[in-house]
Amino acid sequence: ARSIRQALCEGVPLADLRPAFDRFGDFLLRHNIVTRALLDHNLVAQREPDGAWSIFLVDGYGDPAFVPVASLLRPVGQKRIRRRLDDAWRRFEELERSNPSRSDWDASRWSQGFLTHRGDASRPAQR
Repeated sequence: ARSIRQALCEGVPLADLRPAFDRFGDFLLRHNIVTRALLDHNLVAQREPDGAWSIFLVDGYGDPAFVPVASLLRPVGQKRIRRRLDDAWRRFEELERSNPSRSDWDASRWSQGFLTHRGDASRPAQR
């Protein structure tokens, strides 16, 4: 398995991952699994023997709210999950439009730092 970012950097078309992402989203919705932001380096894609892709969450599970209303009230959770899925897909589309290359992956894979996520301008990435 490789992260969504790594898959895009290796040339996997985002459209090829859409069915797997939709199945992943359906699973989250069916079980009301609230997550933090779904980031390109916290989701991994695995190609199955039949050629289909599967997507798995490796980090970011759980409701970050002090009072986990979205986890307790299904309608609130469903709305939050849908928003997180939509936001994630938009970010993946932006990443794909930026035309990332293998060298982009090599340069970025160790820049996460401790609890520092891509896009968090308040904390510089550690190299």
